[in-house]
Amino acid sequence: YDFPENTDLQAIIAMHYEARKIVSAVCRGVGGLLNVRISNSKNSIADKKTGLSWLEEFFAQRKKLVPFNLEQALKNRGAIMESIFPVGSKVVIDENLITGQNPFSSKAIARASDC
Repeated sequence: YDFPENTDLQAIIAMHYEARKIVSAVCRGVGGLLNVRISNSKNSIADKKTGLSWLEEFFAQRKKLVPFNLEQALKNRGAIMESIFPVGSKVVIDENLITGQNPFSSKAIARASDC
């Protein structure tokens, strides 16, 4: 959960995003996208579809162990959430942004990211 404040990571993601390269993350890794701003001063995930489920944290009994509700933080920055029932594979592709809901999505996100 230190990814949202990592300015080096933000700069790398913004550079790749604006160069139309694939930017991908799985599970809580999408936290690294929270504070990425692109040249038009918009958040990179504003109006973008992404997959994550806070409900999974509940079922895994991890809600009290994680520092914030990542799904809500994504929504607060304008992300459009797409998810399936917990512990299933779900990959969301929105232009060059590819996200996976959980670790069960890892293989599918790798396939989707293969260019």
